[in-house]
Amino acid sequence: MPIFNHQCDSCGREEQVMTRSVAESPVWPQCCGEGMPRVHRSNRRHTGVFEKPIEMYSVALADETDIAVFRGRNPGVDVSTDRRSPLFGVPIARTRQQKLAVLRAEGFEELN
Repeated sequence: MPIFNHQCDSCGREEQVMTRSVAESPVWPQCCGEGMPRVHRSNRRHTGVFEKPIEMYSVALADETDIAVFRGRNPGVDVSTDRRSPLFGVPIARTRQQKLAVLRAEGFEELN
């Protein structure tokens, strides 16, 4: 029986969901008015910093004006302003908390 761990991003409450098989679609728990994302655990010590920064293409920005407005809402988040770079206008998240904050500020929702 697979066991899935979930943790609320708002309050930190944890919950486990058990299913009969991997193929069964479990119902994810709710907390603080929203779904609790799955948490993957390992024996390694986690720092909360991504080993490889996450390029957030779904939040990509079109021009310097969009980048300036984005930076106002998301201070401290890296965004390339080099038009020659394939990452021009793509925000880079360095931690899960930073990624979630950017998604919320920009009106996106993480569904996994």
